[in-house]
Amino acid sequence: MRADMTAEAARTDTGAAGQGGARLLLSDVGMDFTQPASGQKLTALEGIDLEVRPGEFIAIVGPSGCGKTTLLRLIAGMTVPTAGAIAVGDSAAASARTGFVFQQASLYPWRTVLRNVAFGMELRARTPDRRQRSRRAVRRHAQDLIRLVGLEGFEDYYPHQISGGMQQRANLARALAIAPELLLMDEPFSALDAQTREELQIELQRIAVQTNTTTVFVTHDIGEAVYLADRVVVLTGRPGRVREVLTCPTPRPRPLAYQVSDEFMALRNTVWELVHST
Repeated sequence: MRADMTAEAARTDTGAAGQGGARLLLSDVGMDFTQPASGQKLTALEGIDLEVRPGEFIAIVGPSGCGKTTLLRLIAGMTVPTAGAIAVGDSAAASARTGFVFQQASLYPWRTVLRNVAFGMELRARTPDRRQRSRRAVRRHAQDLIRLVGLEGFEDYYPHQISGGMQQRANLARALAIAPELLLMDEPFSALDAQTREELQIELQRIAVQTNTTTVFVTHDIGEAVYLADRVVVLTGRPGRVREVLTCPTPRPRPLAYQVSDEFMALRNTVWELVHST
């Protein structure tokens, strides 16, 4: 793995680089649910104000049940907030071009790695633009992305034939295939073993810098958040509000040795205290 790759090298690496990310703006966002049994209102999120700059990588942490995944689903446009507004660039969340990587790999078992990665492009190819409709162009771009995530040589394998870590690589490639303005990741490495998780953290940093995609990453792992993100957003307990936003000064991508640096340790301890005192 390229643990020692510098930020400049990652930025200048050629290949399947994306088109860059969009600005994300959340204004006074709130989300209420009605409990089925009692009919009572449950406020999951309240008064969320947050701006994410184009190409920025932010991580969201907080106590269990604080609404992290709910917030991600709102940003993705899967659910409409009961208060406030969410904009991605000049669009509402529901109409933005968004890639989503879930906790468990959600590949189609009947499709090969190549055809899983190409799936979103095949849907988008149903346009009058003949170049987008070209099977050859879709396959070429899918192969570029497979190379980007380190899966070259596994194009014709089915999901059950590759490891969990490789499935998540394919999942990431599929999310990137639509050239998303915004990439959302919901604890994508939590089910993986420690070594595979570390490898994918390194690769994700490289890919995020190279594609310059605006990324929102939800995790329970405070160390992971500090290692990966430009800024860490700490939510309070339910109803989730933004308690504090901390900046990680060292530019991405960061070497593994960053995780034993004084800066990393100080930031991790600060975030830990914030999470556990909410």
